[in-house]
Amino acid sequence: MTTRPQDAPATPAAPAPHTEFDGRPATEEDLRIPALHGFGHFTALQVRGGAVRGLGAHLDRLDAANRELFG
Repeated sequence: MTTRPQDAPATPAAPAPHTEFDGRPATEEDLRIPALHGFGHFTALQVRGGAVRGLGAHLDRLDAANRELFG
């Protein structure tokens, strides 16, 4: 028996990305200039069991980099 695509088990969808601008959900207009010019910081964290290893140190590095870039 051949498995057809409609018979295949559903794969859970990945969560939608979450982007904030000045502490609120970002709009398309908020991101237009930064997306075109790449000015700022990007970070990603791996979450396991609802926790991030080294979160405090990571946030300290991100804060220092932001202060260096933006004053």
